Amino acid sequence: MPLTLLAPDDWRTLARAHEERSGRYALPFARRRERGQAHPVEDFLFTYYTLKPGQFMRWHPGAGVILQDAGERADWKFYRAATQQELEEAGLPPAEAATAAQAGTSVLVDTEKFAEDRASAIDFARIILGKTAAKPGFFGCFGLHEWAMAYKSVENNIRHDYLELRLGAEGTDRVVESHKIRCSHFDAFRFFMPQA
Repeated sequence: MPLTLLAPDDWRTLARAHEERSGRYALPFARRRERGQAHPVEDFLFTYYTLKPGQFMRWHPGAGVILQDAGERADWKFYRAATQQELEEAGLPPAEAATAAQAGTSVLVDTEKFAEDRASAIDFARIILGKTAAKPGFFGCFGLHEWAMAYKSVENNIRHDYLELRLGAEGTDRVVESHKIRCSHFDAFRFFMPQA
């Protein structure tokens, strides 16, 4: 994989821009959580995927990118100091590469460590993506998997009971009962109410 070298001003600009963009979603969620409030749509990213706001706001350069003057990241999970050879491959003259490698302040994502530690997750992703690509998708479900998750909400003490459904519980039940729910959003099935 070819290596890219990012100067401090360049990568810090990218990191700040990412933090500002992601902060528009993460910070309001964190403030609501502190107040004990919830938003049914905007909080989904952080509650469904159990993504922490700080993780979401942390910029990473991706594989094969060396960040100069980034010694504070050397101790981050899945980061390591760049070697002299890597710094030279990325374009630094040998003398500069030797000095930077010795200082240990030019860092990159440790893809080998990531692949080693996350092997089962990577294998799972390959399997599910392969199976997804091999089967035709069904795109005419009109979001009915969302309705199936709210089906029989009174009987099931639905977890979003603080929300008022526009149709009410009975109206929502009638929608589910009057349709054949066929959805390629397989992950949603685990949240279907038992009767759905």
